[in-house]
Amino acid sequence: MKTSKTCFSNFLPLSPSIPSNDDNSLDDIDSKSRLIKCYYRHVNEQVNSIMKRFSYLLDTEHRNISSLT
Repeated sequence: MKTSKTCFSNFLPLSPSIPSNDDNSLDDIDSKSRLIKCYYRHVNEQVNSIMKRFSYLLDTEHRNISSLT
């Protein structure tokens, strides 16, 4: 997510140990919540970027078609 404007490398604290697959390691609700928010913002940024690009291309196409007639 290097292109994201909302998430930074220090967004989530580093844990001193490698998390295991047991259920106890999944109890950190705060970290999961922050990560979900980060992904949500990142996805929204990408969707907005795609929509802006699509709108620009659509407008350009309409202008080109109008200039031909």
